[in-house]
This record gives sequence, structure tokens and C-alpha cells, in this order.
Amino acid sequence: MLLERAALRGTFFQPFYLLLYVQLLAAVTEGY
Repeated sequence: MLLERAALRGTFFQPFYLLLYVQLLAAVTEGY
């Protein structure tokens, strides 16, 4: 049950980190 909850949390936060990475990459390319 705990592992299930951790997996659910992982799938929930994954797109958030991907979006954050894309924004960071865009900011770096914008700086250069």
C-alpha cells in the first residue's frame, strides 16, 4: 500500500519536474 502511494506520487510529480526542466532549459537558451 505504501509502495503504491509512492508510485502514484512519482507519476504525479514527474510531469512537474519535466516542465520545470523545460522552463530551465528555455531560460538558459534565452540567456545565451
